[in-house]
Amino acid sequence: DPNYALAWERIAHLNIRLPINADASLRENWKEESGRALDRAMAAAPNSPSVLATAAVRHSFLHEWKEAELLYQGAGDLSNEGLAPPLFNFANYLSPAGRTPEAIELYEKAKEIEPLSGIIAITLGSAYSSMKRYKDAEVQFEQAFNLSPGRGVTPIIAGANALAAGDPELLAKWQSRERQFPAPWSAMYEPIEDLNANDPNDRLQATKWLESVLAVREANSAGDPIDGSLAWTANLYGAPELALTFFNRFPDEQAIWLPHYSAMRQLPGFKQVVRDLGLVDYWREFGWGEFCQPIADDDFECH
Repeated sequence: DPNYALAWERIAHLNIRLPINADASLRENWKEESGRALDRAMAAAPNSPSVLATAAVRHSFLHEWKEAELLYQGAGDLSNEGLAPPLFNFANYLSPAGRTPEAIELYEKAKEIEPLSGIIAITLGSAYSSMKRYKDAEVQFEQAFNLSPGRGVTPIIAGANALAAGDPELLAKWQSRERQFPAPWSAMYEPIEDLNANDPNDRLQATKWLESVLAVREANSAGDPIDGSLAWTANLYGAPELALTFFNRFPDEQAIWLPHYSAMRQLPGFKQVVRDLGLVDYWREFGWGEFCQPIADDDFECH
């Protein structure tokens, strides 16, 4: 059926995820392919919440926050639809925009509809963690892990939540699971895997290694998801300035408000990150989010 709107919406959704989940050869045409698919979906079902939500996510990936907001405002009461994907996808627009409490409401409604979804659990857990609801986050991370132990990113984010909560026993649990079920990119960290992030000498050694990796990457490659992982690692070893440099190469908007990046967000250079992402102009028009606030007509601070 060439007019099956939800099929075109799914094609668009898969293309939108390519910048995060695929190698460079597949990432090149995601904008064009997702745009064409959404045009077909919108033509067939212009009022479909699923189509509108995926269009909003695409706009957020393109840093077109105002366009995403207008779609969100025009979608009406999503709770009447009984569908998890539009709730989840609109939340995925609100969360990187810093409107985490609103995103949590939608994630929770999506969770009620699909209680055994691992991706909803880990995303809701991340949103809870951003709001310092560490115990609620742990419940979601535990469920996500039990549903899909091989999802290597879960122990990493859950471990950061435990670290932010100041719970060493919980942190040890997730570190053990991370070793048992490593993320696909974990092998690259072999040179620093035995270093202690709490030891000043080890932190210095890790920072030097990360600096050497950055020099190679800046000379040989454009930004990609590996830079997001390196930013995460740099912050873990107490190098927020280095983390910001990696983050600038590949901004990970879905992780930007996690407690793990709190130190990075307080650096003067972080202000330029949110300006470049278009968030400051968006906030000035639609209201400031949870993590940055204006302190003057032309200035703001983040935490």
